[in-house]
Amino acid sequence: MFDRRIFDQSIFGQSVLDQRSVNLESSDHALIETRRTHNRTARPLRAAIASVRIVVVAALSAALTSFALMSLALTSLALMSLALMGPAAAADFYPSRPVTLIVPFAAGGPTDTVARVLAGPMGRSLGQTVVVENITGAAGSIGVGHVAHSPGDGYTLSIGHWSTHVLNGAIYDLSYDLLKDLEPISVLPNNPMLIVSKNSVPATNLKELIAWIAANNRAGKQVTDGTAGLGSASHVAAIYFQNAIGANLRFVPYRGTGPALLDLLGGNIDLIVDQVSDSSQQVRGGEVRAYAVTAKTRLASLPDIPTVDEAGAPGLYINVWHGLWAPKGTPPEIIAKLSRAVQDGLADAQARERFAALGLDVPPRDQQTPEALDALQRAEIAKWWPIIKAAGIRAE
Repeated sequence: MFDRRIFDQSIFGQSVLDQRSVNLESSDHALIETRRTHNRTARPLRAAIASVRIVVVAALSAALTSFALMSLALTSLALMSLALMGPAAAADFYPSRPVTLIVPFAAGGPTDTVARVLAGPMGRSLGQTVVVENITGAAGSIGVGHVAHSPGDGYTLSIGHWSTHVLNGAIYDLSYDLLKDLEPISVLPNNPMLIVSKNSVPATNLKELIAWIAANNRAGKQVTDGTAGLGSASHVAAIYFQNAIGANLRFVPYRGTGPALLDLLGGNIDLIVDQVSDSSQQVRGGEVRAYAVTAKTRLASLPDIPTVDEAGAPGLYINVWHGLWAPKGTPPEIIAKLSRAVQDGLADAQARERFAALGLDVPPRDQQTPEALDALQRAEIAKWWPIIKAAGIRAE
């Protein structure tokens, strides 16, 4: 049976759907047209932005290139000006970067300690950082050689001592000349030696020790002395002591003073002639017995230990002094500036306190000059080279 309402509703529904479809199609066409219009409008804008970017980048590149060329030109002009004005003018700009201080031994030893204590106040005086670098080997000759072969511009310096800048010249075939290839700057703190023995040695003073060594020699018994190796400061000092008292010692070489001191503490060797800074702690603790300090005056850090003059071996002076050098050709004005910085550093209250605690004596200011170091080094070479050669000490 025909139902008019159902028919009307279906016709109406279809009409609505058809109208919605028409509306959607119209909307799609409108959206597409809008996008086309947008693209037509945006394309020139994007092209304009890209053009602006190219122009900006080109301008920045040109500016940077001009700046770099200008900087290069100014630097070249400054260098040419310095060259024309001479070393004195160059020294006015020194130092313009950190200064490297080469220690020819491992970190933690007496020379390394001196360098690190000095580096801070010295750097403050110079207005630049002083960097400590350890270059070790061949009893310090490798580190010293590194400096000797470096440019003479004041930026690579050598800290060394009696052994590296005196003894090694007679023991090793060096690739440099200790006097001709290095410029002296300043004398640094010195470190005398102590004559010490294991506690079981019956002698209680230096005269008794010398008598005990002589008695053992007559009986054909060996008295052993530990050293830090062939040609080391402790080795040469012990030879000097042996010759001074007319005795014969059997030298036992170690890889450094530390192992030798350990064997002395263990009772495996009898004696050692050692730097104060190495053995003062054991002396204070009563672990070893000290007989004399190889200096003209007693030490503030060990006031109860007599000098060799007081103890019965007059004139037995052995001093491991330190110094600072620059490569040959370093301008005198830079040497003078470095020497003043060292003197300022050695006058620093905290530095002096550290040195005193280590048993290191700071020389008077008038003895901290380049001339004083040059005179000291030449005098020590004249004294010690004949002793070393007579003892037949040569590196293999």
